[in-house]
Amino acid sequence: MKTHAVIEVEEGGMTLTIGEQHDASLQIQRCERVQTGDVSAESVATAMASFGPDAFAGARGVHVVVGDRRAHHFVTTTPKMPNGEVVNYVIREALRVSGLRGTEELLVAPRFIRTLSGGRLTIAVTALPHLVWHPFEVELESRGVPVLGLHTMESCLALAAPATREETGVLEYNAGRARFVLSADGAPLHVRRFILGASEGGLGATVAQLALELPRTLDWLRESGLQEPKSLVVGSRLGVAEGSDEMAMLQGGLEKIGKPAIDYSVGDGVAEPGLATLMLLSQIDGAGALPSLLAKPSVRVPWGKMRYASVAATAVFGFGLSWSAVMDSNARAAVELERAGIDAQVAEVEMALTEAEDVAVPSGETAVARERLDLALSMRRPISRLLAEISNCATPQIHIATLEFSSADHVSIAGMVKTESRAQALKALAGFVNRVRAIPYLKPGGQDEVTEIPGLANCLRFQLALSWRFP
Repeated sequence: MKTHAVIEVEEGGMTLTIGEQHDASLQIQRCERVQTGDVSAESVATAMASFGPDAFAGARGVHVVVGDRRAHHFVTTTPKMPNGEVVNYVIREALRVSGLRGTEELLVAPRFIRTLSGGRLTIAVTALPHLVWHPFEVELESRGVPVLGLHTMESCLALAAPATREETGVLEYNAGRARFVLSADGAPLHVRRFILGASEGGLGATVAQLALELPRTLDWLRESGLQEPKSLVVGSRLGVAEGSDEMAMLQGGLEKIGKPAIDYSVGDGVAEPGLATLMLLSQIDGAGALPSLLAKPSVRVPWGKMRYASVAATAVFGFGLSWSAVMDSNARAAVELERAGIDAQVAEVEMALTEAEDVAVPSGETAVARERLDLALSMRRPISRLLAEISNCATPQIHIATLEFSSADHVSIAGMVKTESRAQALKALAGFVNRVRAIPYLKPGGQDEVTEIPGLANCLRFQLALSWRFP
């Protein structure tokens, strides 16, 4: 039996949950919520004091789940590069999305999703300003309570979706606030938060308001060029039973709706924990545990088929050598011939592996190569590559009118998108913008313009402002 403590924080409240893990089942022993005002050092200290001096008794420390609108969740695709460069790329993207200036102001937790063609990597990124975490950091440190992990509420909610590539929506409700998380591969892709108006109609009125907000959320996904989910997972705090009329109201046009697949029980007189806390408790000791925002950012890419083939060939070679040590001289000659054949196979595998992965070189050579690359980029921009890649980003619906650039400053792309409907035009434009922003040596300038053409709802004019990523 293991005892875990989780503090879940969101606007207006803080919840302490104590759970005990018994083999594959989870039992909630305590769930206490206190109201808080603004998240400041004083309010955090007051809330912590209300839990009592022995709040974390039996637990090795505490896990903290933060639900704050300043948290950012996005998915990025990186070019093929070493793991260290992938982390640096992700951190730069997190700084750009959050609008912060330095790494000391931001907590980042990247998570590998999948490998695409050409060795490109899909990474889910969670970013939280350090300013949000600071009051809790100070209070827990003063109490001598070890912090075992820091996560966002949306990252924990995404764990409730099946770990498949198919998009799934996760809906959580608490005290007039709702969160919709579009999830895939167990990671949050996009998040929408909304506040429900106060109502005295109980569960029915709340479900009715949510039933109105969900179609708006799906419309927002479609207009943003995103894939809408076919299924929805509903959190436990809403109190909607499986197969009830309220559940049918929330389903709408979705193919499937249900509760999260998690085995847990709540003690007598204990309040129901939030879905984020339940999912985190169920994953703390698992192999797929969430990366903590307090840990050093890292991306671990699983081995590819070529590396497995290389290891297997090396193992066969080693077995041949061991076997040859116990054979007589006549049989040893046959083994030598066999080993020569294995050597040829290993050479072929290593050659293929060299083409599939970056070959490690001594640090001195890496520094020299990097210095030469920086010098080349500072003297001349990759203009011919820019023209080719932007042309490849365009689809038949995208018509590029002008492409302007200078050697030291901006890159401007202007043109028009024309499709059969406004929704398709928005989707085509969003895909073009995402592909352009994925070009590794460019970065968004933040002054994009999209305008409608009078009388043509299916046509849009656009102008994208970018700049060179390297100085």
